[in-house]
Amino acid sequence: MRTLLAASLAFILLCAAAPGQEPRGTAEDDPLVVRPFTIQYKPVEDVFLVVHQLVSERGTISIEKHTKVITVKDVRQVVDEIAEVIQAYDVPPPMVEITMSLFLGTRGKPGDEGTGDAVFGGIVKELRDALKYTDYQILGTLLVTTPEGESATGTFKDGAYRIELRVERADTERRRVVLDPVVLSRRRQNADGSFRYDRLLQTTIQVADGGEGIQGSAASSDSDTALFLALGARIQK
Repeated sequence: MRTLLAASLAFILLCAAAPGQEPRGTAEDDPLVVRPFTIQYKPVEDVFLVVHQLVSERGTISIEKHTKVITVKDVRQVVDEIAEVIQAYDVPPPMVEITMSLFLGTRGKPGDEGTGDAVFGGIVKELRDALKYTDYQILGTLLVTTPEGESATGTFKDGAYRIELRVERADTERRRVVLDPVVLSRRRQNADGSFRYDRLLQTTIQVADGGEGIQGSAASSDSDTALFLALGARIQK
């Protein structure tokens, strides 16, 4: 994230210091104006890092972290340039449409053709060829829309299983989505009758925009059953 911020800063400063541009804020008779900017989406500290180097020698800039306000006092030309930079940088995070599918694989007898192709198609064939689980039962599918940097939770089979994930990054240029962490848990009952969720799987899944990633969880390598989690991600335009 800091690498992306540094790249954005370098690009913005390059544009702000275009060749042939007159020095800003050097004329003593240019009046100073004050303008507060309320930051809506990005961390206010990141925006401050981007714009504070644009202030002229006569200008000042301050930050109020709790209100997410940056106040600039400078000549109008500089203030207007900073306004344009903030408008371009402080944009809403991309929204990601995530499809969560949880299914149970069962190891069948040798030669068993198995079931589940009608639901999962090529996914089931790949799993069957690689892992020899022949029967697949879908436990649930859920569609959620989550902004980059936020988390989502889904429960399946009346709460027997829970999936928690966070959209760590939605790269609109490379068209890739990173989900980290992805946690699959199973509900179990305590001795006092209350319930808890025990973690079965925690991982990171990176998928192409519009693609799908699959992770499995089994008690052991020779277990007759295993859970499979399929996550699809699509960056909304």
